[in-house]
Amino acid sequence: MRDDAPPLGADFQPLELLHFLLIRLRLGRHYKGRFLATNDGRMYAGQPGALFDKLVPFFLLAMDHAAYSRIGEAALGNWDTWLNVMNVQIEDGVSERKLFGVFYGEGPDWGNDGWRQIGAFNSCALKPLEWAELVV
Repeated sequence: MRDDAPPLGADFQPLELLHFLLIRLRLGRHYKGRFLATNDGRMYAGQPGALFDKLVPFFLLAMDHAAYSRIGEAALGNWDTWLNVMNVQIEDGVSERKLFGVFYGEGPDWGNDGWRQIGAFNSCALKPLEWAELVV
């Protein structure tokens, strides 16, 4: 990256999160103005399945996804419930609004007061699953 290029993190959230995860899990570090893989990071470089197994559970279960959302509100619920229900519901395809209705009841849509709850659900549950490529 050029020295005068703007930082990508704020404009590209998955990259910012990946940077955070690599540092937090001690797979990468900053050294003399560069970002380098640690010994553990280099070990995982040739093992994509093992890297996935290390990154994704921490990313989904330990991260505060509300902090990265536009509204900063967490969705009501937890990963145990979301993953168990989504495992059945998503198999045949389902819209975001329909999936929200399964968890929280029908009613809110983007045009009324429920948009904040749907946005929080999207930011805290659906986007992390999408970024981990567990849903499309």
